Amino acid sequence: MTLPTASLYFSDGSSDKVYQAQVVERDGGFVVNFQFGRRGRALQSGTKTAQPVPLAEATAIFDKLVREKAAKGYSPTEGGVTFQDTDKAGRVTGVLPQLLNPIDEDGLAECLRDDAWFAQHKLDGERRLVKHDGQRVLGINRLGLEVPLPQPLEAALHQLTPPSDAGTGFVIDGEIIGHRLVAFDLLHWAGESLTALPAQQRLNRLTDLLSTLASAHAEALSLVRTAVGEAAKRALLQDLRSHAQEGIVFKRADAPYTHGRPSRGGHQLKFKFIESATLQVAAVSGDKRSVELQGFGADGGPVKLGSVTIPANHAIPAAGAIVEVRYLYAYPGGSLYQPVYAGERTDQTLDACSTAQLKHKAAHKDDGAS
Repeated sequence: MTLPTASLYFSDGSSDKVYQAQVVERDGGFVVNFQFGRRGRALQSGTKTAQPVPLAEATAIFDKLVREKAAKGYSPTEGGVTFQDTDKAGRVTGVLPQLLNPIDEDGLAECLRDDAWFAQHKLDGERRLVKHDGQRVLGINRLGLEVPLPQPLEAALHQLTPPSDAGTGFVIDGEIIGHRLVAFDLLHWAGESLTALPAQQRLNRLTDLLSTLASAHAEALSLVRTAVGEAAKRALLQDLRSHAQEGIVFKRADAPYTHGRPSRGGHQLKFKFIESATLQVAAVSGDKRSVELQGFGADGGPVKLGSVTIPANHAIPAAGAIVEVRYLYAYPGGSLYQPVYAGERTDQTLDACSTAQLKHKAAHKDDGAS
C-alpha cells in the first residue's frame, strides 16, 4: 500500500522554504506528520494527529494540509514558483511589494533623529499596487495576485497614462482605503524601472506625477503624508498619535526598493501606536455576533486566543476566514485583552496568523505620547 506524501516549495525574494507531509502507519492506525523550514537547513517537525486515526481520516487531514499550503503559494515544483499549479495561477502578476519590519521605542527615537530617514503616515487599509500595462489598469494585492479596483480609481489611473512616445505603463505602490488609493511609491514609469533609484527620488517623481492629476480625481488617488527632517517627523508623529492613527513608517532616503520582507531590520520600518494581529476565525459563536479566534504556534498547531465581538457595521466572517483584530496586549498562552474587530483580510494567508506576532502583557509598553 502506497501512502500519501508531498514535498512543497515556496521561493519568493529572500524566502526559500520547503514543507513536507506524509501519512505514516503507526500502532494499528495512521498519523499525518510534517516538516518545514528553510531549504538546505535542518527542518522543524510536528504532527497533525496526536493519536493514530483510520486511513480515510488521515488522508482527509493530509489533503486539507496540502490544499492550505497551496493556498499560501507553495507549489510541488522545486522552483517554488508562487501559486504554480493552483487555481490562483492565472492571477499571478509577478509584482510584489516591499514589506516593513517593526521597530520599538528605541528604534523610533533613532529614526526621528536621523535625517537619513523620512517618515510617512502608516495607513489602516489594504496594501495595493496598481499597474498600467499600456492598455488596462489592474490592482495587485500583497501576495502579488490580481484583484479588482474601484471604478473611480481606475478612471484616475487612466489619466496618468504616459505619452505614447515615452514608453508604456507604470506601477504605483500604495494603500487602498475604501474606494481610494493613497500612494507612497513609484516603481515603474514609461518603460523605465525605478526600483534601483533612492527612495527620496522615487517619492519626488511620484509627487510630480500626482500633481498633474485633475482635481476631479483627487478623491480617488492621492499622495501619502510625508515628513522630512527631525522637526517635521516629530510633528507628524504627534499629529498621528493625537488623532488615533495606526502608526508611522520610516524609509531610508537613499535605499532602493526590494520586494519581500528581510528577516530583520531593513530600509523600510514601521512603528504602530496600537497592537493588531492577523488571526484566523476558528468558529462562529452560534447566534451571537462574535467569533472565536486562533493563531498558529511554531509547530504549526492551532492556539486558541479567545473571541471578539463583530460590530454591526461588519459582516460576520465565516469559520476559516483571516481577520485583523486590534488589542491592548495578549495574555501568555491565552486570549487577547480588549480585542476590537477591524475587518476581514482577503490579502493575507495563514502564514500571517503566527502567534509570534503577539505582544504579551509583560512586554507591553504604554502607547501614549512621550
